[in-house]
Amino acid sequence: MITPRHASMLAPHRPSRVNRNLEPINKLPLDVFQIIINIRWREDGEKFAILASHVCRTWRMYTLSMPLLWNRLEFVGAAPRYDVLEAKLGRSSNALLEIILGEEPFITSSIPNLRRIMRIVVPHVARWRSLRFVNVPHKIRRILLDRLKSQSTPRLERLEVVQDRKQFRLPHQRIPITSPRWDARRVIFNLPRLRNLEWTNPAADLSVYSAFQNLVSLKVGAGSLDIAPLPLVQVIHQLLSQSPSLEILVMVHGPDNDEYTLPDEENVDAITVSPCTHHHLQVLDIETTIRVRSAVVRTLVLPRSQRFSRTYSYGVVDIRCIDYIARINTTSQLQVISITGNADFGLEPEPADNHYVTCIPSSLLDFGNLRILACRAIDFMDGKWFPDLGRCCPQLKWWFLDACRGYTVTSIQSMVESRLKTEGMNPLEVLRIDPSWDAPPECHPTLEQVSWFSEVLNFKRIDDSWLEGSAIHPDADDTYMDT
Repeated sequence: MITPRHASMLAPHRPSRVNRNLEPINKLPLDVFQIIINIRWREDGEKFAILASHVCRTWRMYTLSMPLLWNRLEFVGAAPRYDVLEAKLGRSSNALLEIILGEEPFITSSIPNLRRIMRIVVPHVARWRSLRFVNVPHKIRRILLDRLKSQSTPRLERLEVVQDRKQFRLPHQRIPITSPRWDARRVIFNLPRLRNLEWTNPAADLSVYSAFQNLVSLKVGAGSLDIAPLPLVQVIHQLLSQSPSLEILVMVHGPDNDEYTLPDEENVDAITVSPCTHHHLQVLDIETTIRVRSAVVRTLVLPRSQRFSRTYSYGVVDIRCIDYIARINTTSQLQVISITGNADFGLEPEPADNHYVTCIPSSLLDFGNLRILACRAIDFMDGKWFPDLGRCCPQLKWWFLDACRGYTVTSIQSMVESRLKTEGMNPLEVLRIDPSWDAPPECHPTLEQVSWFSEVLNFKRIDDSWLEGSAIHPDADDTYMDT
């Protein structure tokens, strides 16, 4: 039982008028206060904006005068709080709007909820900056997108049609997500400022991608590219040729089944096409097999390419790619690469894939911007083709050796020490040595070596990259995390 004494203790403390006037935060100019609030808002989101607006009268006046704190309208849950959303819309003033629609409002009362949502957002279509659908039924999506054909949307920069993989959706969530009779090009052509697009459309005619010429980032979702490797290469070349400003391209290759199915690899090594050059692409992230990804990379000339995935543990390519990239790009901008001597992602070197190990030392000499190097299942032939990272890759910070052999820990120790002493060389910050199961003793660090490594950097002895799936490489551009 809560007594009056307990109630007084639980009640929020209200400082006197004199104390409130003396609070330093209340003496800050409005613009300084807004900077502080914006920093916390980026970290904690809308929940912090609501909290800040209930601290005191001054804070409430300030936060309510900041339209960008209230411009995100999320229609989620079986019964969206329409009163709260309308209040946020009023507080957003003339700020550009970010609109998110989830699937929950459309499971039981789809049309009534859609009508209510459209009454709220359609009158403000000229202020839309981004529109995101998450597992929304195609019928609902089509109705709302068709309205865009007859409306002026001069500010819409981001359109995301997100559909989870079928294997991650419950049976009641297996909603129709597309229709082959609906032409998305009619919508996309009517969005002159569209720069960021995520699209999931398994029934799409691949010619729809010709509508994306003004994009900066494009993500093609699961099931949309269930095609053989050669047609995949042709689609990518077509996209890059028609999208000169594209900087980020993310694609999910293969079928969208109940269980994850590997894409077709038939004749992947026999693909021979003329190289396609693109001068702005920085991120090429293809969710597919190592062989298919490597074959695609070897058909492209990307002078500004920085990485093949957002994380170092994905985007693995075979050894041949590192030689190809070094030969075609004399000033490589690559910042992270993960190479393997087993394109089947096995845990021991495969002779056919490891055959090109001889190119590794010379290729790395051209990677002056490399921050992360991950080597997996590579046999360096008793150190003959082991790269001397004490004299190349001056920007390198992370180095991983997983399931490799043919090197000595002593040579690695010498390289780490050399980078510490050489001016203009970044010292290594993270090092992982996890040898192959059949590696000789000289590939395994002794306790004394482990102690030495641990004093000068973050040393790891097991492959824990699965724990770091969201870790992006050092100094990377965070914009990719938002796509």
